Formats: sequence, C-alpha cells, structure tokens
Amino acid sequence: MIKKTVFLIPSLFVSLLPCAFASDFPLAKSAAEIAASALDLPAAKPSPAAPVKDWTVMYFINGKNNLESSAMMDMNQLELVGTTGRVNIAVELGRMNGQHEGVTVNVAKISGGGALNVVADNAVVRFNVRVPDKAAADWIDASVRAIAATPPFEGLTLDLHGGFTRPPKPMDAAQTALFEAVKEAGALLGQPIAWKPSGGVCEGNNLHAAGLPNIDTLGVRGGDIHSDQEFAWPDSFVERAQLSALILCKIASGEIDAAKLKSLRMETL
Repeated sequence: MIKKTVFLIPSLFVSLLPCAFASDFPLAKSAAEIAASALDLPAAKPSPAAPVKDWTVMYFINGKNNLESSAMMDMNQLELVGTTGRVNIAVELGRMNGQHEGVTVNVAKISGGGALNVVADNAVVRFNVRVPDKAAADWIDASVRAIAATPPFEGLTLDLHGGFTRPPKPMDAAQTALFEAVKEAGALLGQPIAWKPSGGVCEGNNLHAAGLPNIDTLGVRGGDIHSDQEFAWPDSFVERAQLSALILCKIASGEIDAAKLKSLRMETL
C-alpha cells in the first residue's frame, strides 16, 4: 500500500507567533524536598503504533483578512467530515481579526502572474489595517512583520512595503472637550450631535498626531460613503453650514477656548 500526502495551501502567509503561559505550581526549595515528594510510578508502556492510513489531507486556511468568517465555516465543515479509518484530515486556521481588541485587517487586492501554465515570478498582496490606539498599532505591526519574516517554503521571499499613514485618533481629553463644545453648538440650532467609533480615517488623524484637536465628519448628511451609491440629503446643506459657522464664531470669540484645547492635547503627546 502506498501512503499518499496531499497539501492544500491556499495562502502564502504563515504566522508563527510566540505564546506565553503562567504557572501557579509551588517550587521545591531543596533537593531533599524534591526527593521527599517523589512518587513511585510504574514504568511507562509504549503506545501501540497508529495504523498507517491511505491518505493524509492537510489544509491551511488563511483567515487573516475579511474572509475570516468564511474560513471558520470551512473549518466547521471539515470538522463534520472528520478523520475516517482511511483518511487523516488536519486543519490549521490562521486568524488575525479578533486576536486583538479593535484591530481590523482587510485584504483588499491580490495580483500577480500571467499565462495559466507559467509559474509567476511575483505576486502582490495589498491590505488595510485599522487600529484604535498605539498599542494596537504596535501589535499588528509586529504580527505582520513576523509573517513577512517567515516564508512558508524554501525559495520564496516575502518583502513588506508601506506602513501606517494615518495614526489612531483616540477620544482623549482634548477631543472630548471639543466634541462637547460642538454638541452644545448643535443643540442651539436644534441639531442633536452624537459620536461613535467608525473605524474610518481621514486627515484629522494626522492633525491629531501633530497635536491639533479636531472634529471630522461635519459635512452634509448622507450614506454609502466611498461607493458608487454614495448620496447626500440636500436639506442638510443649510443646517451643516449653520453649524460650521456657529462653531467658527464661538472659536473666534473665545467661547470655545482653542488654546486650552491645544494645551490638553499636548499633555497626552
């Protein structure tokens, strides 16, 4: 009988990340204590050899992208099939989303190759990462670099290009104070203003990183942003112009203390 092994590897990326553990077992203080606590145990018996099966099917599923939920479903389906008397099924699932709070990884575009019967010289994977704070940015940066430093097989090299171009903009003391001022201005105009984390980025991220508090998304109301279905409500043009004008007047009069807001931001840099 011939033993056959099939490798199914739909991804070029393998992540080897260190893990840590802690133990609360007491440590013996001396050799005498170790000897006193020793137990007489029977000699271990060798385990019987596992039977050789006809096939071993090994899957690696890359879930380090926006297809993670689909990867989980694939893994569950493989679990339903399971190992049989003639076939071993081994599955490894790589995950990055959900491994650190607030971090989102999205694989946007994969390109490379030419003719179907020619092995491509290179391929390019473009991806996008969103993080809520610097700690999360440091974590994902180290994780991606660990992947790039570990090619999955001989003869393959992985080169990492790019980096963070929009730093995180957390809701710190300066941002909170500025938002409350904008909220009060909106209330005077009968416009309720609220905020929520969006995962989006803009030039405001760079301004905040440079020490300038700012509020983005004060434009007109609408939806489906950045898509071919994006729209705006005409009725909101006037109301948002009124809101921006009132905010600027309050800053000019000193009612919104811009210098104090800047000072608050500099305290957290």
